[in-house]
Amino acid sequence: MSNRKSSLKTEAVFSVLLFTAFAIAVLMTLMLGASFYQRMNEMSQSGHEERTSLSYIWSKIKNNDKIDMISVGDFEEIPALLLFQVYGDTKYVTRIYVYEGWIYELFSEYGLEMLPENGTPILEAPSLSFAQTGNGMIRVTAGLGSVLIYPRSGSEFVRGSFE
Repeated sequence: MSNRKSSLKTEAVFSVLLFTAFAIAVLMTLMLGASFYQRMNEMSQSGHEERTSLSYIWSKIKNNDKIDMISVGDFEEIPALLLFQVYGDTKYVTRIYVYEGWIYELFSEYGLEMLPENGTPILEAPSLSFAQTGNGMIRVTAGLGSVLIYPRSGSEFVRGSFE
């Protein structure tokens, strides 16, 4: 009988150890899966912000695509995309730039002195840059993403004759 009790104790201890090992394996799998999911979600969110920023800029350029009405320049020493409009006899400019980690848009009368903080924050974006290529294209870079935009206005693009 004593041998049988010893055998039952051994089986019980073995069962508890086996259950504990299984529980630890399940917990480790869940923790690794949660960590992987979190990293993938962060990467996806970052990519989404970049794509949204680039899409926003692309649509602003395409909606303002007229000869001599798009320019790449600086606004208070901040790289900016400048979109010019004329309503009646008055000239206006929309400035798109990054300020304090956000893409800002500022619409004002042309020539009016404005500050970057006067704009409206649109999207969170730590970096955004604009570059004009020699063949009339604009390279817009947001984070690791980049897009080349060729306005319909083509080679007549950005001649600086808005004044």
